[in-house]
Amino acid sequence: MRGLMVAMAVALLMRREETRGEDGGLRALYSLCERMERSRSPSCLMERRWQGRSIDFTPCLTLRGGDSTTAKSEIKQDRENVEPSKEGAESPPLKSKRRLEGKKKKAKKTSDLEENSMKDFDSAELDACLKEIEEKSKKSEKTEDKNTSGEQKSGEKKKLKKRKSKATKKRKTKSNVPFRAWMDPVPSGQSLVPNLEAYDALFPLNLEWPTLSLDFMDDMSGQRLVVGTQAANPESNKVMMLDTCGLRRFKKRQEKKEPDPKAIPYSIAHNGTVNKVICMPQSPTIVASLSEYGTINVYDWDNVLRPAKIWSSEDSSQVPESNPGEGWALAWNLREEGILASGHNSGMIFLHYPKIKDKRSIAVEGHSSSVECVCWSPTEASVLATSSSDRSIKFWDISSDSFHCALTIEEAHEDPDSNIYLVRKLLVSGGEDGAIKVWNLQDLKSQKTTTKSLAPIAVLNFHKSAISSVNWHHKDPTMLVAACREECVSIWDFSLEKDDVANDIEAKYGLMELPPQLLFLHYGQKEISDAKWHPLLPNVVFSSCSDGIHIWKPSTL
Repeated sequence: MRGLMVAMAVALLMRREETRGEDGGLRALYSLCERMERSRSPSCLMERRWQGRSIDFTPCLTLRGGDSTTAKSEIKQDRENVEPSKEGAESPPLKSKRRLEGKKKKAKKTSDLEENSMKDFDSAELDACLKEIEEKSKKSEKTEDKNTSGEQKSGEKKKLKKRKSKATKKRKTKSNVPFRAWMDPVPSGQSLVPNLEAYDALFPLNLEWPTLSLDFMDDMSGQRLVVGTQAANPESNKVMMLDTCGLRRFKKRQEKKEPDPKAIPYSIAHNGTVNKVICMPQSPTIVASLSEYGTINVYDWDNVLRPAKIWSSEDSSQVPESNPGEGWALAWNLREEGILASGHNSGMIFLHYPKIKDKRSIAVEGHSSSVECVCWSPTEASVLATSSSDRSIKFWDISSDSFHCALTIEEAHEDPDSNIYLVRKLLVSGGEDGAIKVWNLQDLKSQKTTTKSLAPIAVLNFHKSAISSVNWHHKDPTMLVAACREECVSIWDFSLEKDDVANDIEAKYGLMELPPQLLFLHYGQKEISDAKWHPLLPNVVFSSCSDGIHIWKPSTL
């Protein structure tokens, strides 16, 4: 019986442990052990007085090792020593005596059962029970730790979800504003990649060396391109003619998969870097080049396999000065065949006649600083415009043998260097400060020989670095392409104006700072040196840079 009670006590402790937790179960177990230590005597007798009678209770729990015979003798002695009832007290009735006898018999049976059960009970079982309880308490600790860690993780996950939801909300709010390459900084480790949906065509041509200038042989095919190289070794430089194939397949490229255009190179040796190269419009196979040493060479590319040098400023006795110095400006006359103008860093301007044998070159000191660009009028053969780093633009009359300056625009740009291009009645200039200005030639006719008060009809202050090239469209007189040296190539249309609908759209997408005349921006090139419209393919642009040439056509044109 005692073994059963111990098992029941352990079970109760385990239940209490599950319900109360670790502390409650262990405390109950410690109290049980203390009681067991106190009850290590051979026997325990508990007496209770009730109506003058003594009722004995046998111990409910004893440890093994106690002498049961001595316990019985002590019980008998205690029963014999019970005090008699008080005088005059009546003896209990027969029913009560029978009840007492029945209880005594039951007590004897229970004592016998307890003795038999105590034989089977061992202290090792109690130790096993204690170990089980300790193990379960440890498991409960682990589960609690896991629950707490799981709660912490769930809390962290909730925080991350909140942050992600906030980030997504911010992205949704900013999704209407695209990445603005002209003002948004590019993150470190990232680079700009062109969106092909904005182009009808985009093909890079990689060259062995960088190129500073390009021009087209304006023949019926329109596929031949002339470039000059800038090699590390001056003797390795070349004037190259690239015979491109597949340039007419831009429209069918989206409908049908066709190969990218290819370029077959033909070259001729050139001493020094080619600063400028240009083709004669009257005979496209005649090509002129200007080197870093100031020499001018003229080549005939009628036979592409064996191009011939037909004229050079070094060998000709008709040039007034043998070495005029390095130059960057070179242009053929658009109306009269065979007249070539050049500008040099010394400020000198030359007129050469390579096709006329006995014609001597004309030289004039045109500017106080280096000449950056020369340009002929497309309508008048005797009008030449020059720009210089002295911030002036001059117009020259070459109707007589000794040409003279007819008009000067002083302080045309804030920074010294500038490039110019004439078309009919408009002159466009791009400065070192990034500004693009348009001048009306009709206003110039009413001015005196020197003017400071003449204002341009349009000023574009969009670019932040120097303008290396500006060119009007050969068919649309209001469109031009400008090459910004460190940024991009831009296309402009001066016939456009802002309206209310455009203001709402630009405000929605964060494009209020863009000028209304801006049509397209082409990024992805470094150190852009030149950009020109193709003479036959509509709205196709060729732009040269340090890593080659890009052939591209915007989808908006």
